[in-house]
Amino acid sequence: MKPFAIFAVALLLAPAALAQHRTFTVNPDASEVEMTLKTTHEVVNGAFHIQSGSIEFDRGTPKMSGSVVVLAAAARLAMAVATGR
Repeated sequence: MKPFAIFAVALLLAPAALAQHRTFTVNPDASEVEMTLKTTHEVVNGAFHIQSGSIEFDRGTPKMSGSVVVLAAAARLAMAVATGR
């Protein structure tokens, strides 16, 4: 009966052990933010170098928070005229 009790306690505590607070730190040398902006006259595509960032989450809840800082001065942008099709 003792092994069953140990198994039952472990089974009850497993969700709490898995639902740990985690932090994901962005690697600026291997990351960038890409974006597309569609307007009535043109389409703007761009990429921004990431300066820093971190995202915090808990696997037990659907909530996330964090921030990512991009260098707007180092943006690569390309515009194309929209064809209207």
